[in-house]
Amino acid sequence: MNNLKRFNTEAEYQQASLNYPAVSWVTATDNVHFDKSAPTPPTPTNDKVMLLTTAQDDGDDVVLYNGGLSPAEPYFISITVNDESVPSPNSTNTLSDVCVGGEPYLIKYELTSTIIDYWFAGDLGAYGSATQPGEVLIPSQITEVRHFPSNVYTNGAKVVCEVTTPPNIEFVTSGLENAILYVPDASVNAYMEASGWSSFAQILPISEYQGNLPV
Repeated sequence: MNNLKRFNTEAEYQQASLNYPAVSWVTATDNVHFDKSAPTPPTPTNDKVMLLTTAQDDGDDVVLYNGGLSPAEPYFISITVNDESVPSPNSTNTLSDVCVGGEPYLIKYELTSTIIDYWFAGDLGAYGSATQPGEVLIPSQITEVRHFPSNVYTNGAKVVCEVTTPPNIEFVTSGLENAILYVPDASVNAYMEASGWSSFAQILPISEYQGNLPV
């Protein structure tokens, strides 16, 4: 089995699946890596929690409010938009005039909280109107949802919730009838009967989800 691999950049090497032990050559930096075994991935993995949105107009903002229990305990410890790091992720961030109308924007973040609150997102992509549908992943550690991105309330939006027991919802849920919810296969009936979650247009098993989120 060929365990010698060549990569153009360090980023390509970091993202690759290798056969261990492995020798990797990075041509951009002329570095050679020898790995006896696979590294242990960080927990949580930043790429695991994601949101996809499409900008409506040129110059739309991407808004992600990074609140927290205190400045030393932010909800997000890293944020990227289309794989570009957001500077100062420990502060409130509005990325102004970064969107091109009609283009998709993938937001990744390392989430430290068990609650999705108003800080999660006011609007993403089409700031101020948010008429474009989005895709949102709710990771398994969430126990309470107090706010969805405005894009979730648009026709065709998809929410993928990995939580087995439906989290508590603490807000008026009118508008969710435009979106589709995907949940663990064995939990479909529980979500259909749960307050708030039953407002979704459809509740389907995750095994039927075909989209852009890493599930």
